[in-house]
Amino acid sequence: MQRNPTILDSMKTRILLVMTFLLPAVFLAVPAQSEVPFAPGWTEAQEPQVFPKGRLYDYIDGGAELYEEFGVIKLTVCQYQKEQDELELLVYDMESPDAALGIYLMQAGTERPIAGIVARNSGSSSQVNAVRGKSFIQITSLSSSPAMQEPTIALCNQVMAAVPEGKPVSLLTMLPRDRLVAGSERLVHGPLAVRQVMRVFRANPLELGGSIWGAAAKYRIGTGAVETRLQVTYADTSAARTVFANLEQVVDSSFSLKASSTASRTFEDRTGNRLTAVIDGKHLILAYRSGTAIEN
Repeated sequence: MQRNPTILDSMKTRILLVMTFLLPAVFLAVPAQSEVPFAPGWTEAQEPQVFPKGRLYDYIDGGAELYEEFGVIKLTVCQYQKEQDELELLVYDMESPDAALGIYLMQAGTERPIAGIVARNSGSSSQVNAVRGKSFIQITSLSSSPAMQEPTIALCNQVMAAVPEGKPVSLLTMLPRDRLVAGSERLVHGPLAVRQVMRVFRANPLELGGSIWGAAAKYRIGTGAVETRLQVTYADTSAARTVFANLEQVVDSSFSLKASSTASRTFEDRTGNRLTAVIDGKHLILAYRSGTAIEN
Protein backbone atom coordinates (compact mmCIF):
# COMPACT_ATOMS: atom_id res chain seq x y z
CA MET A 1 0.00 0.00 0.00
CA GLN A 2 1.37 3.41 -0.95
CA ARG A 3 2.12 5.63 2.05
CA ASN A 4 0.94 9.23 2.00
CA PRO A 5 3.60 11.90 2.65
CA THR A 6 3.71 13.07 6.27
CA ILE A 7 4.93 16.22 8.01
CA LEU A 8 8.05 14.24 9.03
CA ASP A 9 8.74 13.39 5.38
CA SER A 10 8.46 17.08 4.49
CA MET A 11 10.88 18.05 7.27
CA LYS A 12 13.40 15.41 6.14
CA THR A 13 13.22 16.74 2.58
CA ARG A 14 13.85 20.29 3.77
CA ILE A 15 16.82 19.23 5.90
CA LEU A 16 18.39 17.37 2.97
CA LEU A 17 17.95 20.41 0.74
CA VAL A 18 19.58 22.69 3.31
CA MET A 19 22.53 20.29 3.70
CA THR A 20 22.89 20.13 -0.08
CA PHE A 21 23.41 23.90 -0.21
CA LEU A 22 25.50 24.26 2.94
CA LEU A 23 28.05 21.47 2.56
CA PRO A 24 29.75 22.83 -0.58
CA ALA A 25 30.13 26.21 1.16
CA VAL A 26 31.68 24.67 4.26
CA PHE A 27 34.24 22.61 2.38
CA LEU A 28 34.71 24.86 -0.68
CA ALA A 29 38.39 25.53 -0.07
CA VAL A 30 39.25 22.23 1.60
CA PRO A 31 40.57 19.29 -0.44
CA ALA A 32 37.97 16.55 -0.80
CA GLN A 33 38.69 13.11 0.62
CA SER A 34 39.14 11.72 -2.89
CA GLU A 35 41.86 14.30 -3.61
CA VAL A 36 44.16 13.04 -0.85
CA PRO A 37 47.02 12.46 -1.31
CA PHE A 38 47.96 15.85 -2.77
CA ALA A 39 51.46 14.32 -2.77
CA PRO A 40 52.43 10.61 -2.57
CA GLY A 41 51.91 9.00 0.84
CA TRP A 42 49.99 11.83 2.53
CA THR A 43 46.70 11.13 4.34
CA GLU A 44 44.25 13.04 6.52
CA ALA A 45 45.22 12.82 10.19
CA GLN A 46 41.72 13.76 11.36
CA GLU A 47 38.40 15.13 10.14
CA PRO A 48 38.41 18.85 9.24
CA GLN A 49 37.30 21.21 12.02
CA VAL A 50 35.22 24.33 11.30
CA PHE A 51 35.21 27.41 13.55
CA PRO A 52 32.65 30.06 12.56
CA LYS A 53 32.97 33.80 13.12
CA GLY A 54 32.97 34.51 16.84
CA ARG A 55 34.56 31.14 17.72
CA LEU A 56 38.04 31.44 16.23
CA TYR A 57 39.43 31.85 19.75
CA ASP A 58 38.57 28.18 20.32
CA TYR A 59 41.52 27.35 18.05
CA ILE A 60 43.70 30.45 17.67
CA ASP A 61 45.84 31.25 20.69
CA GLY A 62 45.62 35.05 20.49
CA GLY A 63 44.96 37.26 17.47
CA ALA A 64 41.40 36.13 16.68
CA GLU A 65 40.16 39.70 17.17
CA LEU A 66 42.17 40.95 14.20
CA TYR A 67 40.53 38.37 11.91
CA GLU A 68 37.13 39.45 13.23
CA GLU A 69 37.99 43.09 12.53
CA PHE A 70 38.94 42.37 8.93
CA GLY A 71 35.81 40.29 8.37
CA VAL A 72 36.22 36.53 8.79
CA ILE A 73 33.37 34.13 8.03
CA LYS A 74 34.90 30.89 9.23
CA LEU A 75 38.15 29.02 9.78
CA THR A 76 38.58 25.43 8.56
CA VAL A 77 41.44 23.39 10.04
CA CYS A 78 42.88 20.28 8.36
CA GLN A 79 45.72 18.05 9.53
CA TYR A 80 47.74 15.79 7.22
CA GLN A 81 50.47 13.26 7.91
CA LYS A 82 53.00 11.04 6.21
CA GLU A 83 54.89 8.76 8.58
CA GLN A 84 56.52 11.21 11.05
CA ASP A 85 55.86 14.34 8.98
CA GLU A 86 52.82 16.58 9.55
CA LEU A 87 51.19 19.51 7.78
CA GLU A 88 48.55 21.82 9.22
CA LEU A 89 46.25 23.69 6.83
CA LEU A 90 44.23 26.71 7.97
CA VAL A 91 41.67 28.08 5.50
CA TYR A 92 40.15 31.45 6.42
CA ASP A 93 37.05 32.31 4.42
CA MET A 94 36.76 36.10 4.50
CA GLU A 95 33.90 38.44 3.63
CA SER A 96 35.64 39.97 0.61
CA PRO A 97 38.89 39.96 -1.37
CA ASP A 98 39.76 43.20 0.49
CA ALA A 99 39.45 41.36 3.81
CA ALA A 100 41.50 38.38 2.61
CA LEU A 101 44.30 40.58 1.26
CA GLY A 102 44.23 42.73 4.39
CA ILE A 103 44.81 39.87 6.81
CA TYR A 104 47.35 38.31 4.42
CA LEU A 105 49.46 41.48 4.36
CA MET A 106 49.35 41.71 8.16
CA GLN A 107 50.46 38.09 8.57
CA ALA A 108 52.97 37.91 5.72
CA GLY A 109 54.90 41.09 6.51
CA THR A 110 57.63 41.64 3.94
CA GLU A 111 56.73 39.15 1.23
CA ARG A 112 59.12 36.35 0.34
CA PRO A 113 57.34 34.45 -2.45
CA ILE A 114 57.94 30.74 -2.86
CA ALA A 115 58.43 29.64 -6.45
CA GLY A 116 55.88 27.16 -7.77
CA ILE A 117 52.83 28.42 -5.84
CA VAL A 118 50.08 29.64 -8.18
CA ALA A 119 48.63 32.27 -5.80
CA ARG A 120 50.14 35.36 -4.19
CA ASN A 121 52.18 34.03 -1.32
CA SER A 122 54.97 34.53 1.16
CA GLY A 123 56.72 31.93 3.25
CA SER A 124 59.66 30.23 4.84
CA SER A 125 60.83 26.66 5.28
CA SER A 126 58.20 26.09 7.98
CA GLN A 127 55.15 28.17 6.97
CA VAL A 128 53.41 29.50 3.87
CA ASN A 129 50.82 32.29 3.73
CA ALA A 130 48.78 32.61 0.53
CA VAL A 131 45.77 34.58 -0.67
CA ARG A 132 43.34 34.34 -3.55
CA GLY A 133 39.88 35.85 -3.87
CA LYS A 134 38.11 35.70 -0.50
CA SER A 135 40.41 33.02 0.95
CA PHE A 136 43.53 33.39 3.07
CA ILE A 137 45.40 30.20 3.94
CA GLN A 138 48.30 29.22 6.15
CA ILE A 139 50.16 25.94 5.82
CA THR A 140 52.54 25.06 8.63
CA SER A 141 55.05 22.24 8.52
CA LEU A 142 55.36 20.57 11.91
CA SER A 143 58.55 18.88 10.69
CA SER A 144 61.93 20.48 10.02
CA SER A 145 62.84 18.40 6.98
CA PRO A 146 63.78 20.41 3.83
CA ALA A 147 61.82 17.84 1.85
CA MET A 148 58.60 19.31 3.27
CA GLN A 149 58.54 22.18 0.77
CA GLU A 150 57.37 19.99 -2.12
CA PRO A 151 54.21 18.65 -0.39
CA THR A 152 53.54 22.12 1.05
CA ILE A 153 53.52 23.64 -2.43
CA ALA A 154 51.34 20.80 -3.74
CA LEU A 155 48.80 21.26 -0.95
CA CYS A 156 48.72 25.03 -1.37
CA ASN A 157 48.14 24.77 -5.12
CA GLN A 158 45.43 22.15 -4.68
CA VAL A 159 43.51 24.34 -2.23
CA MET A 160 43.90 27.52 -4.28
CA ALA A 161 42.76 25.78 -7.46
CA ALA A 162 39.29 25.54 -5.88
CA VAL A 163 39.17 29.24 -4.91
CA PRO A 164 37.68 31.76 -7.39
CA GLU A 165 39.92 34.73 -8.18
CA GLY A 166 37.30 37.29 -7.15
CA LYS A 167 37.36 40.96 -8.06
CA PRO A 168 40.75 42.72 -7.99
CA VAL A 169 41.53 44.67 -4.82
CA SER A 170 41.93 48.36 -5.70
CA LEU A 171 42.42 49.83 -2.20
CA LEU A 172 46.21 49.94 -2.47
CA THR A 173 46.00 52.08 -5.61
CA MET A 174 45.19 55.11 -3.44
CA LEU A 175 48.78 55.06 -2.19
CA PRO A 176 51.38 57.11 -4.12
CA ARG A 177 54.12 54.88 -5.53
CA ASP A 178 56.97 57.40 -5.44
CA ARG A 179 59.49 56.50 -2.70
CA LEU A 180 57.23 53.76 -1.31
CA VAL A 181 59.16 51.12 0.63
CA ALA A 182 58.56 47.82 -1.16
CA GLY A 183 56.62 45.30 0.91
CA SER A 184 55.37 47.86 3.44
CA GLU A 185 51.79 48.16 2.14
CA ARG A 186 49.01 47.35 4.59
CA LEU A 187 45.21 47.57 4.70
CA VAL A 188 43.33 48.62 7.83
CA HIS A 189 39.68 48.09 8.73
CA GLY A 190 39.52 48.98 12.43
CA PRO A 191 41.45 50.13 15.50
CA LEU A 192 43.55 46.96 15.95
CA ALA A 193 45.05 47.23 12.47
CA VAL A 194 45.47 51.01 12.81
CA ARG A 195 47.49 50.55 15.99
CA GLN A 196 49.77 48.07 14.22
CA VAL A 197 50.46 50.71 11.57
CA MET A 198 50.53 53.86 13.77
CA ARG A 199 50.73 53.50 17.53
CA VAL A 200 49.53 57.01 18.25
CA PHE A 201 45.78 56.51 18.58
CA ARG A 202 43.25 55.25 21.09
CA ALA A 203 39.65 54.01 20.65
CA ASN A 204 38.45 53.72 17.00
CA PRO A 205 40.09 56.92 15.78
CA LEU A 206 39.27 56.83 12.09
CA GLU A 207 35.73 55.39 12.18
CA LEU A 208 36.77 52.43 10.03
CA GLY A 209 34.59 49.42 9.35
CA GLY A 210 31.90 48.38 6.90
CA SER A 211 32.75 49.90 3.52
CA ILE A 212 35.38 52.25 4.99
CA TRP A 213 38.96 51.00 4.61
CA GLY A 214 42.38 52.56 4.90
CA ALA A 215 45.65 51.86 3.11
CA ALA A 216 49.08 52.43 4.62
CA ALA A 217 52.73 52.17 3.65
CA LYS A 218 56.17 53.45 4.56
CA TYR A 219 57.95 56.07 2.46
CA ARG A 220 61.58 57.10 2.20
CA ILE A 221 62.04 60.79 3.01
CA GLY A 222 65.82 60.94 3.11
CA THR A 223 68.92 58.85 3.63
CA GLY A 224 67.75 56.13 6.00
CA ALA A 225 64.72 58.18 7.00
CA VAL A 226 61.22 56.74 6.73
CA GLU A 227 57.70 57.93 7.54
CA THR A 228 54.44 55.99 7.69
CA ARG A 229 51.47 57.28 5.71
CA LEU A 230 47.88 56.16 6.09
CA GLN A 231 45.08 57.24 3.77
CA VAL A 232 41.34 56.73 4.26
CA THR A 233 38.63 57.55 1.73
CA TYR A 234 35.23 58.25 3.30
CA ALA A 235 31.76 58.18 1.78
CA ASP A 236 31.70 61.96 1.46
CA THR A 237 33.45 65.17 2.51
CA SER A 238 31.23 65.58 5.57
CA ALA A 239 32.24 62.19 7.00
CA ALA A 240 35.93 62.93 6.41
CA ARG A 241 35.59 66.35 8.07
CA THR A 242 33.96 64.82 11.14
CA VAL A 243 36.89 62.44 11.69
CA PHE A 244 39.39 65.23 11.01
CA ALA A 245 37.69 67.50 13.57
CA ASN A 246 37.83 64.80 16.27
CA LEU A 247 41.50 63.85 15.88
CA GLU A 248 42.56 65.81 18.96
CA GLN A 249 40.28 63.61 21.10
CA VAL A 250 41.64 60.30 19.78
CA VAL A 251 45.37 61.00 19.48
CA ASP A 252 47.42 59.57 22.35
CA SER A 253 47.55 61.91 25.35
CA SER A 254 51.35 62.21 25.03
CA PHE A 255 50.80 64.25 21.84
CA SER A 256 49.73 67.90 21.79
CA LEU A 257 48.43 70.05 18.95
CA LYS A 258 51.23 72.23 17.52
CA ALA A 259 49.65 73.67 14.38
CA SER A 260 46.14 73.76 12.95
CA SER A 261 44.31 75.05 9.87
CA THR A 262 41.13 74.19 8.01
CA ALA A 263 43.03 71.60 5.94
CA SER A 264 45.79 70.28 8.21
CA ARG A 265 46.81 69.57 11.80
CA THR A 266 50.16 68.71 13.34
CA PHE A 267 50.68 66.90 16.65
CA GLU A 268 53.96 66.30 18.48
CA ASP A 269 55.11 64.63 21.68
CA ARG A 270 58.05 65.54 23.93
CA THR A 271 60.48 63.29 22.09
CA GLY A 272 59.76 64.90 18.72
CA ASN A 273 57.51 62.23 17.25
CA ARG A 274 55.19 63.98 14.80
CA LEU A 275 51.75 63.19 13.36
CA THR A 276 50.42 65.31 10.50
CA ALA A 277 46.83 65.08 9.24
CA VAL A 278 45.71 66.58 5.93
CA ILE A 279 42.15 66.58 4.60
CA ASP A 280 41.47 66.70 0.87
CA GLY A 281 37.80 66.42 0.04
CA LYS A 282 36.66 62.99 1.26
CA HIS A 283 40.27 61.81 1.72
CA LEU A 284 42.15 61.92 5.03
CA ILE A 285 45.93 61.51 4.81
CA LEU A 286 47.98 60.88 7.94
CA ALA A 287 51.79 60.90 8.13
CA TYR A 288 53.76 59.76 11.17
CA ARG A 289 57.46 60.44 11.63
CA SER A 290 59.52 59.47 14.66
CA GLY A 291 61.71 62.00 16.43
CA THR A 292 64.77 60.71 14.61
CA ALA A 293 62.79 60.43 11.33
CA ILE A 294 63.81 56.77 11.21
CA GLU A 295 61.54 53.75 11.64
CA ASN A 296 62.62 50.15 11.48
